[in-house]
Formats: sequence, C-alpha cells, structure tokens
Amino acid sequence: QTAHARARATMKRSAIDVSTEDGHEDTLSVTPLGAGREVGRSCHLLQFRGKSVLLDCGTHPGMSGLESLPFFDHDKLDLESVDLLLVSHFHLDHAACVPYLTEKTDF
Repeated sequence: QTAHARARATMKRSAIDVSTEDGHEDTLSVTPLGAGREVGRSCHLLQFRGKSVLLDCGTHPGMSGLESLPFFDHDKLDLESVDLLLVSHFHLDHAACVPYLTEKTDF
C-alpha cells in the first residue's frame, strides 16, 4: 500500500453541531482533503448553510506529482461549487497547490 493510499484511508469527515443566532441548529461539516493525520497537503472542505469553503490548498513535501496534491477526488467535493478559498499562510504545504486549483476551476 502506497503512502498516498494509507493517508487517504485515515481521512475521516467530522461534523460539529452549532447553534445560530436565530436558535436553529445547523451542522458545520469539516472534511479533510489532506493533512488529516499527516504533515503536508493541508486542505480542508468546510460546509455550512449551503456554502463551501476550502481552507488551504497545499502539497505534500515528501511526494511528487499528483500524489502530492490534496484528495480533490473526494466524493463530497465539487470544485466548481466551492464559494471561497482561504489560505492560512503561504508555506508550500498550505498554498503550493493554489495554481493547480485555479487551472481546474473558475477561481
């Protein structure tokens, strides 16, 4: 089993219930697309109230080519429906995949 397959197998989606100002409960869904249990390829899909945000878009420093990218083929991710990309800081493991993402979407 490759390192890529092992890392993918450890990714788990989590949900956090939060209360809104109007008293309704909504669910914040957090899906790691990388860096779930590893250093590198930081990328997390946040979904709340019909909006999708990608937090970071980095590469894995110990891998090359497509194996270094976040798991953009995750079944919960539709790149065209992402509303916003936020990059926490500009280290390679958090931002190096931004050019790849902009070539694949209309960002």
